[in-house]
Amino acid sequence: MTPLFLHAMHGLAVAQVPHATALLDALNPHGRLRVADLDIQRPAPSILTIELRVTGLDLAEAERWATQRALSRSLRLQTPLRQGRAGTLWFGRVGFDQAMPAACVQLELPFLAAFNPNDRDCWVTLTTSADVLALDAWAKERRAALAEATVERLFHTILQQVDEIGVEAIAVGLRTAMRAIDPLKSTSLLGCVAPVMYTAWLGAWTQSLALGAPRLKRIEAEIVAEVAPDDVVRWHPMVERLRLLGASGESMWINPRNSETYWEEEDHADELTRLRALTGASLDGPAAVVSFLEDIAALLLLQYRADGADSIQVAARHS
Repeated sequence: MTPLFLHAMHGLAVAQVPHATALLDALNPHGRLRVADLDIQRPAPSILTIELRVTGLDLAEAERWATQRALSRSLRLQTPLRQGRAGTLWFGRVGFDQAMPAACVQLELPFLAAFNPNDRDCWVTLTTSADVLALDAWAKERRAALAEATVERLFHTILQQVDEIGVEAIAVGLRTAMRAIDPLKSTSLLGCVAPVMYTAWLGAWTQSLALGAPRLKRIEAEIVAEVAPDDVVRWHPMVERLRLLGASGESMWINPRNSETYWEEEDHADELTRLRALTGASLDGPAAVVSFLEDIAALLLLQYRADGADSIQVAARHS
């Protein structure tokens, strides 16, 4: 049954795409479907995507229809949806009753509401192409992107409450959850998570540095090999010197291993003043300076061990 379009132009646009007309007719068995908005995009030259915001959709019937017509394994996730709602995201390649090529359908369906469930906004997205290989390649990338976005949204919801939940509870909860799945899957998951979390940790550390030193733009490190007393080179990198570059364009080289005694000396008062001005950090005493430089050196050393880079763009990470 043809749905009601709140804007006549939307109806004309949908009429040009047989897949879209067939999809909306199939999702409107009771005649309550209303198309409130429409957006047409081309993610690739040969691929057409039509996204429709609708009301009056029978949520259970829509998901059942898509699942019954799925031509391959579909993606079904319980996830936070757009506008902050929780619901079901369904994505898969479907076949139509009519003699037309397959297409991909994405449904964003909020959980059934206690009152007027058919009046809630839902999103129905149809993607089609005459090039089946191009559509399959796009669908594979889209599926992966949706899965990654879902995980990010779920974690974002948890992390927004980190002050109430506590970081320890989140860490222990993740560990407990990993124990509940198959050991082989748990091992594979850890293998994927560890390097990603490592780089995320470096990024978070850099952002924290940027907040404490708002004028610091970039850091470069002079990395050398650590030498043993018997002059045999051990292949352990060490930060010999740091070059700090400020937003004003000024820069200075500094030794991160200078002790508190060094910064207490009057001869280095001008150097400390320059350091404060260049970084914007408070550095309210020799101990604070030593800690600040040690943190920077440790960050650069970890970055170097992670990907071989001997510099970090602080302002870009902060922005």
